[in-house]
This record gives sequence, structure tokens and C-alpha cells, in this order.
Amino acid sequence: MTEKMIRQFLKGCIFYPCSGSHENPIQLLKKLCQRFFYVDHGYSREDLEDCFKDEFISGYELSEAIELSPEAIFGMSWNKLRYMLEKRHHVYYRVTDPFVILYRFKRRTGISIEGEPETFELLFARYEGVETYKYVFVRRKIAPLCLVHVRSGMGMGGNYGGYPQRLSEAIRSNEGGLPPFIIYDWLAVSNNLGDYLDIIEERYEHVRDWFDNRRCGERDEPLFSLAKLAPEKGYTKDVEMTLYEYLHGMREPMPDWLKRFQPNEPFSRQNFFTSRLVYYPGSETETDGHPVKLFGSTHSSHCFVYADPKLMRAQIESVLEHPRHRFKGYRTLHRLEIRESDLVPNGWTPHITHSDVERALDLSKPVQLFGFLEVLEREEAFDDSHGPKRLAVLFLGADGIAAYDALFCQKDSLSPPFALLLQDPGFISSNYNRFGHGSLLHLIATRSKVLPQSLLISEDTEPWDGFVRLSGVGGDQAGILKPMRFLYKKEDVKKEYNMY
Repeated sequence: MTEKMIRQFLKGCIFYPCSGSHENPIQLLKKLCQRFFYVDHGYSREDLEDCFKDEFISGYELSEAIELSPEAIFGMSWNKLRYMLEKRHHVYYRVTDPFVILYRFKRRTGISIEGEPETFELLFARYEGVETYKYVFVRRKIAPLCLVHVRSGMGMGGNYGGYPQRLSEAIRSNEGGLPPFIIYDWLAVSNNLGDYLDIIEERYEHVRDWFDNRRCGERDEPLFSLAKLAPEKGYTKDVEMTLYEYLHGMREPMPDWLKRFQPNEPFSRQNFFTSRLVYYPGSETETDGHPVKLFGSTHSSHCFVYADPKLMRAQIESVLEHPRHRFKGYRTLHRLEIRESDLVPNGWTPHITHSDVERALDLSKPVQLFGFLEVLEREEAFDDSHGPKRLAVLFLGADGIAAYDALFCQKDSLSPPFALLLQDPGFISSNYNRFGHGSLLHLIATRSKVLPQSLLISEDTEPWDGFVRLSGVGGDQAGILKPMRFLYKKEDVKKEYNMY
């Protein structure tokens, strides 16, 4: 496992020190995040093996266990780590048989639950929680996506005095910033009790209606609560404008064809692909409406393409018709079936060779390809401040990398996308390749010289050459327990913007 892969995992993980084998955070949160990092000095390999013999997480089974070296994760040997731990605590604080193992879980055959991921990963370290945070996150100047602070073992739990204070100090010392989210229980915000973590009340705000009614486990266990970093408390640095404010400055009128569209009209490749498009490869989930919210609400784009072979048509249609999960403020005006010949009437020639694909390919089960255009119309209760009157979203149950080549990089292709969303998957993603720097998508775009004007990049993804992040413009959270996304421009475009 390379350092690049480790860093990507860490940026998008839920970090749980003093975790034991507490499965409930995974059970509750795996729909939102599939990377978990548990740390507990009191759990042995045998303890974990016993947990995994049974159904640790309902509907899932252990598929792989990979032992990692302490040098790869912590940056030094176990002997050196033991010495540093005893030295810092000024007492003999011994961790016997330390280890760090990556466990991969897959959904059991024959079990399919709507919205549940096929796989998730659990990185487990037998070591002390605060020292792990320092050597794994602070050393790399990376913050985890979310920290879990629930019943850390104070009092009769076997943890040492002053643990929450040491944890708070470690979190504050990280030059990579604070975790965007913290999951906690009532003990963590009771300043007269031993589990009190002061940073929650100082720098975070409570997120209502997320975990307040969900218990951590058995009936006598505490309730989960969720807090998010509060920028209004003065901890957002060097941001002159929000991403929404910047994109409002790039507002465009609604394309004429979309304004005049009637349900009985056939699909026009010319109209759709000469519009300002946002392309989202490897979207994996039909519920990630963030690019539509971001570019649609600012009127900076009216047309979108979602492409991923793991998108299931039935699930997309279910979400589009669901009153809570569909695109807020919009209803379906018309659903238009799309054939391959509608998109590439003259066929297409790949810009990558068989050897390029062989180096990256991770064969997965066959998928049923499909395509349809969803024309959305704004509901009467909303106005232009919410978004344009109409939007058009093309859903493709097809490989996002090959689709980019076929749609935008051929001799008869019409225009490159206005923006491209790049979010690398975790180690276990269904995508056979990543989308950031050095990926097959990057190779195709470079070889064909078809590049978007902008890249919307998740903070756990490496940007492409020739694109730089806009200074003075903040990022936007893709959703609860999702990484921040930032806008990158071609270097020459950025220079023009800065001169202005």
C-alpha cells in the first residue's frame, strides 16, 4: 500500500480512538462513508477474530485482512513507538503485541439492501489513541473526515487520566486543520465529567435530526450526536468568498432548447452537448446531488451527466420519485430514453491501449448498461434564488472513464465539459481506476487534449497537472460526513481571474 493510498484513506475516514469492537458507528454510517479507522490498545488479534467469526456487521462478511507495517502507517517501528509512548506519559504505559491491520468486508451473497454499499474497510490499530492521532494524522498534516468520541473508557474503563485533554491538544495542534465532523455522546459535552472534550463546544455546532434518536448499541448505551465545524466561530482562514458566490459570477441563461423543451421531443445530441455541462464520472451513488445543487442553484450550469456502471436504474428512478431524496424543489417533467447511437452516432475510438487498461483494470461483475435523460422542472413554491426553472440530467449506467472518451474526445465530439467532478474512491471502490492525477481519465484527457474549464475536486483526490485551486474561494462540503470539494481552474484561466 503506497503512501498516496494511505493519505487518501486517512482524509476520508471516520477515526474512532478507544473504539473497542464497537460496531454501531459502522452499522449506522456505512451508507455515508466506507472507511473506518479504529484504535484501541486493549484489543488483541484474537479478540477481533472472535468478533469477526460471527456477523460483525449485519449482512456483511470479512473478505480480506492485510497486516500493514508500523513504518507505513506511523512512520517508525513498534519499538520506537513503545519508547515514545512511555516517555510521553511519564509512566510505564505498555501496549503488548501492537499491530495494524486493514480488514475488508463485502456484502454477503444474495443480500441486497437499497443504498447499502457493497463493501467497506476497517483499519484497526492496537495502540494508544492520542499517539495514533499524532503520528498518523498530525505528522502528515491531515485531518480525518470525522472523529468519534464516545465512552472513551474514563473512570472504570481502563483509560488513563487526562485522556480527553490530551486528545483535544492533539486535534488543535494539527496544521492540517480540524476534523469537519465529530460524533459524540452526552458525556463528551458535560464539563463536570471525565469524558468532556472541550473542543466540541468551542469550535463545533450541533447538527440537528441526524443521530439524536439513534442509540450507539444496547438500550443502556448513550445516544449519538453529530457536530460540524462552525466557520462562523472564526476558524475559516483566507476565504474571501464562498464557492457559491464565485459561481454566481458565472451565471448563464437557460439554454434555448431546454426552455422550449416539450415532452414529445426526441433527444438532440447537438443541443445537449453544446450546452454548458458538468460531468460526474464514478458517481457510484444516485443520491449525490451536490454538483446539481452547486452549479444548478448558482445558474452556472443547467445540464449534468452522471456516469457509473454501478448505478442501478431502479434505484435512480426510486430516488427521483422520492419526496425526500429527489433533487430538492424539482419534479420530473419528462424522462427520455437514450440509446448508444444517440450519443455516439458514428461510433468511437478509444484513446487508451489494451495495456493501459490491463495495468489498472479490476474486473467486476457484469452490469446492465442504460441511459436516460431526466428533464426536471422547478416546483411552484420555489423561485430563481433556489435554481433555474429547468435542469437536465443524463444518467448513464456506463463506465465513467470510457464515457468521457466517447462523449467528449472524438473527432465529431461537440465541446468539452464546463466542469468535471473528480473524487477518487477508496481502496475498495467498484471503479477500476481512480480519477485524479495519473488516472486513466487524466491520461485520456491529456492525450486527446480535451480538458474542462474547471475541476471540482474532493480534498482526498490529487489534482491534475495544469490546474490550480482558486485562492480566496472556499470549498463546499459535499454532504454530511463527506469531504470538502474545491474548484480548480486551468492555470491561464486562474491568472486572468487573479488579475481581475
